[in-house]
Amino acid sequence: MDNKKRIQLLEEKVEYLDKEKRAVLEAFEFASDLGNFQNSLNKIDDPQIILRQTHDRVRRVLDFKIIAFYLVNEYNSDFYLVFTEPGDAAAAINRELDALIDDKTFAWARRRNKPVIVTSIDKTEKIVLHSLNTPSRTRGIFVGVLASPNEDITDLSLFLFSITIIACSNALESFELYHNIKDKNKELQTNITMLEESANRLREEEEKYRALFEQSTNSIILYDPETRLPVQFNQLACDSLGYTPAEFRELKMEDYSLTSMAEMIDKIRCTVEKGQDSFETYHRRKDGEIRVYNVNARSINIRGQAYLLTLLNDITEKKRAEEERLLLERQLRQAHKMESLGTLAGGIAHDFNNILGVILGYGELSLSELPEEPGNSLRENIESLLKAVGRAKDLVQQILTFSRQGEEKRKPINVNAIARETLKLLRSTLPANIEIRQNIGVEANVIIGTPTQVQQVIMNLCTNALHAMGGNQGILSLDIQTTAVGFDPVKGDFVAFKIMKPGAYVRVTVSDTGHGIAPNILERVFDPYFTTKPPGQGSGLGLAVVHGIVKNYNGNIAIDSRLHQGTVVNVWLPIVDSIEAPEKIEFEKMPLGTERILLVDDEEELLKSHRQILEQLHYKVVSTHLSTTALTVFHKNPADFDIIVTDMSMPNLTGAQLAVEALKIRPDIPIILCTGFSEFIDANLAKTIGIKEFLMKPVNKQTLAVAIRKVLDERI
Repeated sequence: MDNKKRIQLLEEKVEYLDKEKRAVLEAFEFASDLGNFQNSLNKIDDPQIILRQTHDRVRRVLDFKIIAFYLVNEYNSDFYLVFTEPGDAAAAINRELDALIDDKTFAWARRRNKPVIVTSIDKTEKIVLHSLNTPSRTRGIFVGVLASPNEDITDLSLFLFSITIIACSNALESFELYHNIKDKNKELQTNITMLEESANRLREEEEKYRALFEQSTNSIILYDPETRLPVQFNQLACDSLGYTPAEFRELKMEDYSLTSMAEMIDKIRCTVEKGQDSFETYHRRKDGEIRVYNVNARSINIRGQAYLLTLLNDITEKKRAEEERLLLERQLRQAHKMESLGTLAGGIAHDFNNILGVILGYGELSLSELPEEPGNSLRENIESLLKAVGRAKDLVQQILTFSRQGEEKRKPINVNAIARETLKLLRSTLPANIEIRQNIGVEANVIIGTPTQVQQVIMNLCTNALHAMGGNQGILSLDIQTTAVGFDPVKGDFVAFKIMKPGAYVRVTVSDTGHGIAPNILERVFDPYFTTKPPGQGSGLGLAVVHGIVKNYNGNIAIDSRLHQGTVVNVWLPIVDSIEAPEKIEFEKMPLGTERILLVDDEEELLKSHRQILEQLHYKVVSTHLSTTALTVFHKNPADFDIIVTDMSMPNLTGAQLAVEALKIRPDIPIILCTGFSEFIDANLAKTIGIKEFLMKPVNKQTLAVAIRKVLDERI
């Protein structure tokens, strides 16, 4: 070959290399700008503008004669045309798409997450299809008719085109799912192709590529899929995981990924087979912190060698925000559940207290007719019946207290007395094979608190102990002692609070012979919504409530537990010095009277028994079970009555409303209001209306007689 020929060949080769270099640089410039393109799409709140900008973008990569976008109707999964350029080509595109649907090409293209090139109906055009896929579902499909059917399309062009379409897909999902919330960390669908090192003539271009690579807003790592070692990576990838570049270069995927080896190899295989894959993964940083990443992986080929290009977007904060939202939803559902429980308890208490009132009334009437003589078995039976009514009344009050919403005012309370009441409530639900052992002293362990909260602490600890024994035979122990705490550390497998002020405390100890608590979950037992019980058998709030109450009381909790042996929970609550006993008003005998009483109650049996009781006390009684009738009777002759005794919950006109109307007629008329339960009125509100006395049902004879006499005597 002569020199002239050699020079010509060299010039052609130089021209070819320059052309290739320009194409590579343009591709890198396009790829490096994809981050800005993705961010700009994520800020758009109109799908048409997203599609328009995507249209403009893909025309820079491939020469299309017609471009159309079809989106999926999320309710019926039908595809519909939303964008066509030029607009008059819509009918032609629809015909082509119908043909592709009929021959199953459309469905095939949907399942692939990369470009698919097919021929038009008349075999004269080439059509490029690309599904608009995201990790959650298919959003639609891109259809493009090439301007030149005979044009050769490079792999690099298809790659840049593909990641542009994927960016469009993600932007559409962001718009659809998050309602115009700007996703600052939306994954850039960028892929960087590794270039073989060139001669010294390409050194400057390599430096330019490296600068673009490092400025990406995503962590970019190019892996060898065989060794799982990084071949190339940017500085952000190292910073994200906390390693230096030298350290990171020696790490395999499994050295920081929490994905199992089998699953990792499967993901690599799927990516190589499909060409592209998207998924979430967990990585452990060098400092031990766990971070969550959204990964877009693509299999690329560089000079015959297969590589895995991954782009990682840290979504840890986004995941945490979602978990917090779910936690708030669960807390709201629990609040609604507790509100419903309180409403239900109130309704039951009202009806049950009326029933107890009837039993109490007739029991006292029967007792008054029996002689007080030793050995009278009938009198003893009726006295036992009345004691049972008293216990039933206390039980209803405990249920109301336990289900009551709102904060009670703190006051000096006796922990021992509350513990005994709680055990009474528990015994009714205990299986026969559970033995309760109690060691509660007679001294007054007085703290500043509320009965409801102290009852919640004891009830929740005892309930958990019962569940720990799982229906098997066992022993539940409750021990309450006064103890002094010094500066020594509190002992226990788990202690809630490190600092505990020295002083006198009441120590509540609940122990069981159940299955115990595993050491790896011991520190989580006080976390809200953490439970080891099966779904539907526990909310995970019981011990969290205990923790909150004890913390507010400046107390402490310690747990000792052994697997298959049992658990001991100690709770310390600070003691106060003394408690003032309320003044007691004692009556030597049943107060009597001859005044005139208007008695109103819609429970006819209760009305009948109370009338007989009042008549035994020598009062003159006019009774009615209709509050409207009572108002009519009083309105006709208001001077005929010295006092009104009325129920609260009645149809048409409540007791409070009756009181208001009666006071309009005669402002000096004394009124006593009785109720089994009402969420609309209490003693304080009753006084503001003008009611003189507020009684909770069931009302015994002594209480009713004292209240009436007290109100009547106050007039003088």
